[in-house]
Amino acid sequence: MATNNTYAVMRFQKYKIKDLGKIERHNNDRKHLKNRQHEELEHLNRTIKHPDKTLTQQIREKIKDIKKETGKTTRKDAAVVAEFIFTFSPERTEDIMKRKKEWVKANTEWIKETFQSRGAKLLRFDFHMDETTPHIHAFIQMTDEKGLFNASKYFGKKKQLEELQTSYAKAMEPFGLERGRSKKETKAKHQTLSEYYKYAVDTAEEFKKIENEVKTGIEKLKEDSERIKAKQEELQDKEKEIDEIKNTILGEEKKEKEVGYYKSEIADDLLL
Repeated sequence: MATNNTYAVMRFQKYKIKDLGKIERHNNDRKHLKNRQHEELEHLNRTIKHPDKTLTQQIREKIKDIKKETGKTTRKDAAVVAEFIFTFSPERTEDIMKRKKEWVKANTEWIKETFQSRGAKLLRFDFHMDETTPHIHAFIQMTDEKGLFNASKYFGKKKQLEELQTSYAKAMEPFGLERGRSKKETKAKHQTLSEYYKYAVDTAEEFKKIENEVKTGIEKLKEDSERIKAKQEELQDKEKEIDEIKNTILGEEKKEKEVGYYKSEIADDLLL
């Protein structure tokens, strides 16, 4: 069991076919992301997808197949794909990334067991390292054993959602992660992916703001340090000047004493 409250995080959202183009473009175009904190790690990103077909094309083909095989027409407003995001508490990043391959494999195994074994199909899988926290996007075709679109089979009841969260957290226990408290306990409202993206962007912007403030503070400290150093050097120069003046004064006083002594001797000689 994990300690210090480090959590396995899973977010998901169902999409209609009209939403898929926009969602896929979001994943393909990395440069537009506001919460892209680690551009230098983009080369570590990985995507597994159909080599020639977009999500929209794959779903349209599936809809045609269903019509051809069963005579049934898929509703235009049907939830056909669910996007899942898998991640974890940021504090665990360093430890989990040392076991990156194991963590990715554990996620794919959970997807297979939870969805693909029941008729759903994984259409696209993205692993991203270039945003605030490493995470996975999984796009799953919501079909059942009969090959029909049936999102309610997986998300129809609140109990199913709670079971999904519990099941996922159980799969992530080997990585020191635990399940967060349920909505029933916290009275929290379900957070959609859109809300999660907004939270991630706002958080990233806040981190960026703090980072900029820290950088500005460091620069100011450097400037202050340089000014202090310059003042110290100026003070040292002044102290040297004072020492030189003191030595000059002492030298003059010594000369005056010597002159006085000679004057005294000359006066004594004149009196003799």
